[in-house]
Amino acid sequence: MSAIHETLTRQWHMLRHIPRAPVQTTTSQLGKLLAADGYSTTPRTIQRDLQELVRTGVFSLREDRKSKPHGWSWAKEGTPFHAPSLSTSDALLLQMVEQHLLALLPANMVSELLPQFEASAQRLQAALGAKRHRWLDLVRVIPPTQYLKGPEVMRSVRTAVYQALLDEHRVQIQYQRRGARNAASYEVNPLGVVLRGPVTYVVGSVGSYPDVRLFAMHRIRSARELQKPLTRPAEFDFDRYLRSGGLDFGRGTSIKLKARFYDGTGDHLRDQRLSLDQDVVDCGDHSVQVSATVPDTPQLRWWLMGFGAGVEVLGPATLRAEFAESASNLKARYARPPANRKRTTLKPGGKDGKHAQGH
Repeated sequence: MSAIHETLTRQWHMLRHIPRAPVQTTTSQLGKLLAADGYSTTPRTIQRDLQELVRTGVFSLREDRKSKPHGWSWAKEGTPFHAPSLSTSDALLLQMVEQHLLALLPANMVSELLPQFEASAQRLQAALGAKRHRWLDLVRVIPPTQYLKGPEVMRSVRTAVYQALLDEHRVQIQYQRRGARNAASYEVNPLGVVLRGPVTYVVGSVGSYPDVRLFAMHRIRSARELQKPLTRPAEFDFDRYLRSGGLDFGRGTSIKLKARFYDGTGDHLRDQRLSLDQDVVDCGDHSVQVSATVPDTPQLRWWLMGFGAGVEVLGPATLRAEFAESASNLKARYARPPANRKRTTLKPGGKDGKHAQGH
């Protein structure tokens, strides 16, 4: 390989490893990443390469001379670096992401993707012209639940948590539980991040304790990555934890649900299964009886209650008794006229649900 060829390929790999502001990297960190790519070099050479690339005026790189050591990043509003350039299908995908992430992610997270969105819009405009808008007008995403505006997450918190997750390090957080006056300090092993509707949760354990807990990211008041390797609980599996109902604030147990759905309310379960062992029996009167092994969680109860009189819980007996009591209480409440009681407003700092760990 010629010296020019080697320099070009090394610089190409180096540019791929530089993050977008406000996240930064150093020449030493870049050196380790380049070594993993098969390019051994010195921080001095990397510094010289970066300064030469800045002088070209082509790459929107920034050097933070106030940090020690100096930090490097792509300018926050700079043109994204794509090699190879975006294809039409890549650009279409990014445009769809721009349309539909806004309902799922905090606004400050989406803002960091704006340069990517702008680049994809320019690529589609050049390739499709007016057809770009017509194509995007033919795709919609409709959430199956009531829309709720998500809480904001501090950018510094999200950056620290995500970086610790990638580096497999512990993170020190100040966490204020719902209803608590003050935040408490925790040294957390981040095991995963889950977006559940409009709320982002950190799945993790505290210190050397094996118990897995949930931390709502918007309740983290500050976060700092620690240079300590995280401790992963023995036999912890992220997907198994989610399948067990961990994010539905359950206790990890399952039940054999038996329910009868009336007036077609259960027809969608023929295509969208509750479990692999689900069984649907047509009762012949516009109703179906469904049985399935499902996690025993509050989420299951909320889902069933959403059908109102369109569902009857048949089993297990304890769950049927819960719904019978709830129906009785609901009937009693609506049997009397509304009283002119003092209005109360549900505030974000209200009492935690008994199953919501760290919620």
